[in-house]
Amino acid sequence: MLSYQFMQNAVIAGILGSILCGIVGTFVVTKKLVFISGGISHIAFGGLGLAYLVGIHLNIGAIGFAVLTAIILHKVQKTRSISSDSMIGILWAAGMALGVVFMYLRQGYPPNLMSYLFGNILTVTHTDLYILAGFTFITVVLVATLFKEFVAISFDSEFARIRSLPVDLLEFVLMILIAISIVMLIQIVGVLLVIAMLVIPPTIARSVSNKFAPIIFLSSLIGFLMIIIGMIAAYFLDVPTGPTIVLSGVVLLLIVKVVGEK
Repeated sequence: MLSYQFMQNAVIAGILGSILCGIVGTFVVTKKLVFISGGISHIAFGGLGLAYLVGIHLNIGAIGFAVLTAIILHKVQKTRSISSDSMIGILWAAGMALGVVFMYLRQGYPPNLMSYLFGNILTVTHTDLYILAGFTFITVVLVATLFKEFVAISFDSEFARIRSLPVDLLEFVLMILIAISIVMLIQIVGVLLVIAMLVIPPTIARSVSNKFAPIIFLSSLIGFLMIIIGMIAAYFLDVPTGPTIVLSGVVLLLIVKVVGEK
């Protein structure tokens, strides 16, 4: 398998993606941002469609939509002018609809939507790897620098506010990190399945440890294991990689839960 260049790129992307899963996914699960993250991933599809329509790199459009959505949701949570769940549902549907419309507005044959919805890690290019590596490095440095502050707002934002931490700013930065991480992971497992990469590894890790730093480390290892098992299964079964990666995570989760109950 590794004799092919695209497989080598996929493995490197898997390593980088699993690091993002471990770091960002742990905060998503701990701070209960799963539904918001799912909404951002679907809204990013609108950005993918717009980027395809105007002929720019897909990540540019997706990041733009994802970050804008993160900003809107952050403001909505603070003002409470409208229910967060309602706003997420509206933007969720609008993003998916816009993505499809934008892609079909471009002249010529429309793209295969399956590759966007369910991902294909085997199509990762060298440019994609450079972008993914750069953002992963920024994420690691930022979270390492503000680790205690991020942990504080994840468990109890009100207590963090009492300790005079800039809670609003920290939550804003965390939302931006989540938004961009989702876009980075879309190529691996697609719009519809990206939330699984953020949720399954930390959920498994939390069954093993209750300390934040070990959970991040274990989540990264589990995320990489998911990706490798999924790629191997997809290679031999000749099926899409995104779904097999997610299913491998589900199987790992079931095994851990069954073993843990014995």
